[in-house]
Amino acid sequence: MAKRMDRVEEKPLESGVEREEQLQALLESLAERQGSLERALELLEWLDRRGALEMGTAALERGDVLVKQLIQQANRPGAVEGLKVGSALFQALMQMDSRLIISLSEGMERGWRRVEQGEAPPVEGIWDLLRTLKDPEVAQGLSFILAMLKGIGSALSVAESVKEQQPD
Repeated sequence: MAKRMDRVEEKPLESGVEREEQLQALLESLAERQGSLERALELLEWLDRRGALEMGTAALERGDVLVKQLIQQANRPGAVEGLKVGSALFQALMQMDSRLIISLSEGMERGWRRVEQGEAPPVEGIWDLLRTLKDPEVAQGLSFILAMLKGIGSALSVAESVKEQQPD
């Protein structure tokens, strides 16, 4: 059974000199890892804004119920394939730069707000579409999406050739 911590364990106070040395060592360690810490803080802030930290805390507090539900879901047909897909997606996300993921998420959020507020550019025909494509932000987003589609297409080609080589 997991040990639950209801209080912080008290430690004896160090002398003033030892405490200063410990604080100095900690500051030096933080300074050496400044970039990583800043990125971690940005990610935590992003997770907090979206309620993910609160959800994670709730999931940890109700871990026994969550584990039971996960086991029930894992016993359903097709669960192994779903786990493979989820694992592959998770690995792909882990390879991406967290700043890029945060920027993309914030950009999609801004775009969604524009749609909700009725600020989406009207496209009623080919000329409206061509005019919209002249917007530098639209062009940059479209270039990103096209690069992603090219990568997906390349991966699908490889997957098809592997599938064709496998005996039935």
